[in-house]
Amino acid sequence: MFFNFIGNYFKAIWALGNIAGDSSEFRDMILNCGGIKPLIKILQTTENKNSIKHGTWALSNLCRGKPLPDFEQVKEAIPILASVVIKEDDPEVLTDATWALSYLSDGSDSRIQSVIDTGCVPRLVALLKLSFVICLNYI
Repeated sequence: MFFNFIGNYFKAIWALGNIAGDSSEFRDMILNCGGIKPLIKILQTTENKNSIKHGTWALSNLCRGKPLPDFEQVKEAIPILASVVIKEDDPEVLTDATWALSYLSDGSDSRIQSVIDTGCVPRLVALLKLSFVICLNYI
């Protein structure tokens, strides 16, 4: 029974991520149904690397697109995305989390400040430095 729950849980994350990534209209439909809250809860409570990976990807899809999503519906994702950036080291997870923070900080100064206030800027700079070193090794 537990295995079936976990299998359905991953399928639901995957489905929501795919739907949200298809169009801003579908993304907004999921946001209007409260779909961001369970993803945040999963990321807050799990240590399962697959849950973190797929949950971060799906959450990133809920934060992107033009027009931008209503900030009031997505701003609660900022602390958990910052936490993922600070704690995780999987390159795919970091890519999705940093893209999501980029989307969330696009726009007004208050959006930018919301990301700064999480304390993740030093980690973002460290990731930038690491990426630079890795790129130099390939030249």
